[in-house]
Amino acid sequence: MRPRTLVAALVFLFLSWGAPAGAHKTRVHRKALVTVRLAEGGVAPELMIWMRMGGSRAKRFLNRFDINQDGLLGPGESSQLADALGPEAVGGVFLSLNQKRLQPLSASSKAQGVKGDVIEVAVLLTYGPHPLGEGRLTLGARPGRDRPGSHPHLGEIGVLAPLWLKTPKTRVRRLGARKITPKTPWSVRVTLEAPAGPGPSVAP
Repeated sequence: MRPRTLVAALVFLFLSWGAPAGAHKTRVHRKALVTVRLAEGGVAPELMIWMRMGGSRAKRFLNRFDINQDGLLGPGESSQLADALGPEAVGGVFLSLNQKRLQPLSASSKAQGVKGDVIEVAVLLTYGPHPLGEGRLTLGARPGRDRPGSHPHLGEIGVLAPLWLKTPKTRVRRLGARKITPKTPWSVRVTLEAPAGPGPSVAP
């Protein structure tokens, strides 16, 4: 992904997801958004992970990385904060295609302070083209990779035309949020087969 596309995607993520319902009651809140596109040689997924952290721990991180203590995070300070919290944001989340674990080709991260006591971190993982095959895509989480007390990821899966997500009843281009834990991975079918009728583009 080109740098300009990455920056636009990260900014869009911050602005569109924003604070989840009940975020003021949750110390850590995380989401994982998968997007799959058709590419030469197969399909190329991207995984965008977002984490929002509040409370005294967030304040400690902000104080630690506000090197000049001016109350603001400059580009260099934000970059260091993103590097420090990126692994926690990702936790044990992984993607597999047709039961084969995918390894990202690149990873980029961004962080910002919000209202003085809240941190938002976004991590973008990009994957090279893989043969579509049966198209069985899984968003899962490995056990033992999260900081104690952190919140499970809420996952969303989407595809770009001409791909579809096949459900028992229809074909859609995006599936709504689902909690991802080591015991509850989420598997969906990615296909090039178009639905028989117009059908919905989004399913819960």
